[in-house]
Amino acid sequence: MTQAVNIRVLFFGAARDAVEANELDLAVAAPATVSSAFQSLKTRFSMLERFGRSLLFAVNQEYATPETELKENDELAVFPPVSGGSHDFFELTTEAIDVGEVARRVVLPECGATVTLDGYAREWTKGKHTLYLVYEAYDGMA
Repeated sequence: MTQAVNIRVLFFGAARDAVEANELDLAVAAPATVSSAFQSLKTRFSMLERFGRSLLFAVNQEYATPETELKENDELAVFPPVSGGSHDFFELTTEAIDVGEVARRVVLPECGATVTLDGYAREWTKGKHTLYLVYEAYDGMA
């Protein structure tokens, strides 16, 4: 009888949309790796195939490679590529964001100017009316 490693999988962004779930429990045959867990997920959720090798993974809130070993009760996070700045400033909030106030906090004194992007969501996307935007963060890794 093959032993299984039981893990919790968290999904973010388009990966979450592909599986239509925020999280799920998964049993993977031992010895388990990020790669073998993801193969199991792709078998169960074929929509994950469309990402190819572009998804990122974290195990217990640390970035992980496909070869990273999974142990009992580990947490595997699956999310699209992310980008970030080079400064040590971040803030998680559920409140409205004042772009000017944030810009004043992150612009270095030696900078002559800053550029910010502030806009509106398109009203229609692929024939669907856009009602709102959702921004998310993986609090534990932020």
